[in-house]
Amino acid sequence: MNNSRQFIRLIWVVFFGLTWLSSCQQKNVRPADEATALKNSTLAIMREWYLWNDQLPANVNTADYPDAQAMINAIRFRDDKWSYVDLYDNYIQFFNAGQTVAHGLSMRWDASGKLWVALSYQNSPAAQGGLVRGCQITAINGVSVQQIGASGLSNALGPATEGYRNSFNFIDNNGVNRTASIIKTTVQINTVLHSQVISSGSRKVGYLVFNSFLETSTAELNTVFNDFNAQGVNELILDLRYNGGGRISVAQYLASLIAPTRFVGSTFLTYLHNANKTSENQNLRFISTLAPSLSLSRVFIITTSATASASESIINCLRPYMRVVQIGATTAGKPVGSYAFQSGRFVVVPVSLRVANANGVADYYNGLVADIPAEDDASKPWGNVADPCLAQALAALGNPAFALRTTDAQANNALAWQRNKEMFPQPGLQQEAGIF
Repeated sequence: MNNSRQFIRLIWVVFFGLTWLSSCQQKNVRPADEATALKNSTLAIMREWYLWNDQLPANVNTADYPDAQAMINAIRFRDDKWSYVDLYDNYIQFFNAGQTVAHGLSMRWDASGKLWVALSYQNSPAAQGGLVRGCQITAINGVSVQQIGASGLSNALGPATEGYRNSFNFIDNNGVNRTASIIKTTVQINTVLHSQVISSGSRKVGYLVFNSFLETSTAELNTVFNDFNAQGVNELILDLRYNGGGRISVAQYLASLIAPTRFVGSTFLTYLHNANKTSENQNLRFISTLAPSLSLSRVFIITTSATASASESIINCLRPYMRVVQIGATTAGKPVGSYAFQSGRFVVVPVSLRVANANGVADYYNGLVADIPAEDDASKPWGNVADPCLAQALAALGNPAFALRTTDAQANNALAWQRNKEMFPQPGLQQEAGIF
């Protein structure tokens, strides 16, 4: 579902005009010919599979556009902010292998205009250089982040190329000013960013920060839920605040680890396609899992405007079966998924389906509104009970000692959202992943 990340299925089909190139053939293809073939195949794919194919212009001259992405941006339906084209190898590397070329961190602007390390991956160049959650970045390559601005951040950090180096000035979690020169390399993504068990009165609360639904995630989730079961966890706070989505099969698995086991076999969600593809409509069901399910009656889920797609499906599709308390900010509003189609060296990822829960609830394009507003504070390390989102979740569990003032939470979240959305103005894999 981006930021995909999305509901992803790689469809190995050949469309009229879809170009298949072997590595040998690629050497002899002129860039102009490749661009033309990609535009033609993209249009053919969208005519057949695009969710809003009936809204596409009747006549599209692919020669009018410099590339396939520009064409998509021009002809897509007004609700579509996500369809994109990217390199096939990068796409498969990310979603299947859980790898990407980057420094290995994500950043978030706060309402006051400060830039924070929101997360960094284990053993990444960023983490090894000291850039971990809670660090404030003040300058990149000697230029202040205020001067660079949110919209200039991606350009300032350069291409996703092995060995590309940037210098970061930052204030670490001890208040010390530091400088680190960090390269980009192939980063292995750990989708479980943090897990712990918090005692709250008579309750044992599992706290899980989960950041992407990738092929590699299931093994990580099994490890965490085996530990939660061993420690007698009977409540769960699921932190999806930066989770842009990914494979819906992983969302199905995670939901099955949470929901009451009596619902195994019940509908988790429904795929709904365009009028020409109704034969593709299907129900995904709760399943038995390798790790024991917590089989809870309620769950507390932390969200921000970066919570999207498969993450939103967890919230929406658990609600028919259990109490879901949403804490933080309104989600991104991406109630759709995509299929991925290979075209030569590229992958075309058009919005291809809507998703609905067992009660038929769908189309939440304005996002899922938090039950309890709380401000995202990236200055607080994971598990710090001074983090407003975690504190409000613990308070909602029945421990009012953790309750924090939330008067300004909605206004501050809105200001931060305006800045953070400028970091990734174009749809694509970087917008999906949110990784620098």
